[in-house]
Amino acid sequence: DNLINTSTGAGGFNSFFTNSASNNFLVLGDTSAALGDGPDQGTFWIKLPFALLASTASVRVSFDWAFDGLDTVSVADIASAVIEGDSGELSLMSLSSNSALGTSGTFDESFLRSALPTGDLSLVFQLVEHNNDGTNTAFAIDNINITNAVPEPGSLALLGLGLAGLGAIRRQRVAAV
Repeated sequence: DNLINTSTGAGGFNSFFTNSASNNFLVLGDTSAALGDGPDQGTFWIKLPFALLASTASVRVSFDWAFDGLDTVSVADIASAVIEGDSGELSLMSLSSNSALGTSGTFDESFLRSALPTGDLSLVFQLVEHNNDGTNTAFAIDNINITNAVPEPGSLALLGLGLAGLGAIRRQRVAAV
């Protein structure tokens, strides 16, 4: 029944996930239909492996997210998203319960291949809930999309023509001197 989606305030996600055909979405840090039921502590994560095509020039990552709950103590719960690889990780976003509870949005950014870690890649979502009385948060994710951007042949041809034109201009300048 997705009550966690339709609940408002610290009880849910304020009907943020309305674009999903089945209204299903991933929730880290809660096992019930409303925020406030367990688990209320620990580290929760999901790791989604993906591969790059050999010709990939850049990667576009997009997803919808919501972060809500109850946190009345100074030690923050943290929701985050990273691209993890064998050589390290690239942070996409990090949300603190001290400043970002009750927020939601869409993450949509492109990254050059050179900015990504090397090796086997995964998109990792994580929620770290601290062991505190008076705290219970959840991090929800939906519409996850990872797109390999490959240069189109037309773009490469246009780039080649531009470089040829620059070469011709340079030859004319050298010949004039």
